Amino acid sequence: MAEFGNISFMRARMSKINSKIQSLNSIEKTMLIPLWARAEETMNGGLINDPLSIEIVNEIDTSVYGFNQMSKFVKNYLLTAIANRTILIDDYLEKATNKDTVVYNFGCGLDTRFARYANKVRIWYDIDMPEVIDIRNSFAKESADYKMQAINALSDNPMEGLDLSKDCVIICEGILMYFTELEVRNFLKKVIDSTQSGKMILETLGSWTKLKVNPVIKGIGENSRYTWSLNNTQDCRKLDNRMKMIETKSIFDFNKERWGLMSRLMNSDFLNKRISSKITLYRY
Repeated sequence: MAEFGNISFMRARMSKINSKIQSLNSIEKTMLIPLWARAEETMNGGLINDPLSIEIVNEIDTSVYGFNQMSKFVKNYLLTAIANRTILIDDYLEKATNKDTVVYNFGCGLDTRFARYANKVRIWYDIDMPEVIDIRNSFAKESADYKMQAINALSDNPMEGLDLSKDCVIICEGILMYFTELEVRNFLKKVIDSTQSGKMILETLGSWTKLKVNPVIKGIGENSRYTWSLNNTQDCRKLDNRMKMIETKSIFDFNKERWGLMSRLMNSDFLNKRISSKITLYRY
């Protein structure tokens, strides 16, 4: 009877979480894409090891989002892109953080990186819309060095209620491409004004990604389009002249054996700039 009761509880919990996810808007639902990709890559002994993503996926009914209906090409692209993005951001974090650093992870979705940085930084903030943070509370618990903050990044004060630090790292993974250029400028200005100095790890996409709905996004039944792009990551100074690029890499720059034909096409600087996702480390 106890086992049956536990199964009933788990089903009720899953139903509640799925209901909350279904109520999200199209952009917020895209948080399922990297979560599923990290879990899938981990389960298949791939490029990354993220067991927490598997635990979370097991509590969500992802069957309704069409992941298993992806073509082999699209699935390989997704898994490799998310794995490489994860590796790059982790690498930059190792270079940019210490035990006195405060990390602000904007648009966190169902990101699990915080678990890998326990005790490595002073405070880690996962920041997203209130409805997303509500879902995160089902999977994560706050502690002295880990906080979840419900903030709209486009609000008048995106740093409201946070412990501000000049020794900080701002992470924007999978978020800025959904803003307009003016919104990106305003967000960066407010963050820099609030913290005065620090580092940023930004994901940016090339201009050709705005032409149509990403096939992965379309595949899960959503129609969110990218609205901002940056072909040249050094152009950050046009967004805020206090920013200086330290290092930038494209997701196509490594694990090339996984990309197949795409790897050869991305040897073209012209194509790479306009198509690729770039992960860039800045300081200000």
